[in-house]
Amino acid sequence: RTDLSKGSTFQGVETPSQSRYVGYFEKLKNDFNRQLPPKKVLKLVSIKITGINSVGNGDGSDLFMELRQDGLLIFECNLGTQMNCEVKKIPT
Repeated sequence: RTDLSKGSTFQGVETPSQSRYVGYFEKLKNDFNRQLPPKKVLKLVSIKITGINSVGNGDGSDLFMELRQDGLLIFECNLGTQMNCEVKKIPT
C-alpha cells in the first residue's frame, strides 16, 4: 500500500505478474509520456506447450486457443481436432 490515507501498512509488489505490470507502467510513464505506444504488427509462428501430461486429458486433446484483438476473435484453433493448427509430439 502506498496510499497512506488508506492505511499505514506498506504492501509491495509480490507476484511476478504484479512486477511485470509495474515494469510496463513504468515504461509507459518514462518512455512514452504516459501514452500508449503505436501499435505493432506481430506474427505468431508457433506455440510450445510443455508438461501437457498433467493438464486436462493429458494429451492436449481437450485444449483450444483463441486470439483476440480489441475484444474481437481473430483466430482460433483446437488441438484435439487440429482445426487451424498442427500438433507435433516431440519425443523426450
